[in-house]
Amino acid sequence: MVQMSGLIQRFDQYGIKGRGALANAMNRGNTYSRNLGVNEIKKSVNLDEAFIKTKLKALKRASPQKLRTEIGTPSRGVLLTRYPHSKVDKGYNVRVKRGGGGTDITGAFRMKLRGTGGKYGLGIRSGVAARMRGSFKSQTFARIQAMNRRTRGRGVWMMYSMSVGQMFKLLRDDVSQPTIGFIRQEFLKNLENL
Repeated sequence: MVQMSGLIQRFDQYGIKGRGALANAMNRGNTYSRNLGVNEIKKSVNLDEAFIKTKLKALKRASPQKLRTEIGTPSRGVLLTRYPHSKVDKGYNVRVKRGGGGTDITGAFRMKLRGTGGKYGLGIRSGVAARMRGSFKSQTFARIQAMNRRTRGRGVWMMYSMSVGQMFKLLRDDVSQPTIGFIRQEFLKNLENL
């Protein structure tokens, strides 16, 4: 949510029309922020622009009664098969970062996911993943070890990157300042048209 306290005090003299002008400016700012976020995410990772747009959605639009907008995303990580990937000798190579080399994931294999309409994901056996201590966060590694014990090394661990929402949160500071400026300009333009 973008902080608009200065503008909110300024439009009080215009009454409901001023609130409507600000709501319109905030909704346009929400779209502007979303598009800016899509472009920034696209600059840093090898994801398709259309895929990012489907994940970043305007959840709440502003109205004269409720001056609040919100952009939301699913919290689930992005399957590594969404990124450019290729088979190598002992697993798969995945290029997550744009403009960088890929990462070889030893022991990874491609498998069809049930209930997804034919989508594929990259998995790794829990026995192999349990030996890759430095490759996972401590909580994730603890879950992998528990699965490894439970399945005796035959469980499959699906691999994801961070979610589009997490990527957007990392870029929030880069997106918020231009968005505030855009909303101010739109609001002033709307006030002139009253």
